[in-house]
Amino acid sequence: RIANAVAAEKLYGAPSIVVDFGTATNIDVVDSDGYYIGGAIAPGLRISMDALVARAARIASIPLETPPHAIGRTTEEAVQSGAVLGTAAMVEGRIRAELGAPEARVIATGGLANIVADSTNVFDVVDGQLTLKGICEIARRMRDRVPRSA
Repeated sequence: RIANAVAAEKLYGAPSIVVDFGTATNIDVVDSDGYYIGGAIAPGLRISMDALVARAARIASIPLETPPHAIGRTTEEAVQSGAVLGTAAMVEGRIRAELGAPEARVIATGGLANIVADSTNVFDVVDGQLTLKGICEIARRMRDRVPRSA
């Protein structure tokens, strides 16, 4: 989460909101001063789908993709709407308003970012390598801080 916040601030500026679509859906916030201030953690899209399939009678494994309609015409479309569009709606929600920064950049990352990004216009950027870029930036900053021994 910190690596994502560091990369977002460096590459896309502050304030920014990072949504990482992985095992969990993490929403992390960088304020206008460039500080990481917190966020939210929700079950990831795939975990949610796996739980639904495992516990709901008569719902088989369904591909994770944006449905053609928000109102599902079939069970498959309804589940896709709830999962994919529901996740998109969560991201579109209160974070930006609470931050008080309507200009905040919203960055999507993680393995499932493109699926959700295709169903909403909330994202300014989709950067699948954001976490790695953040780790590299943190390593560079640490290297620059460590005095060289003779």
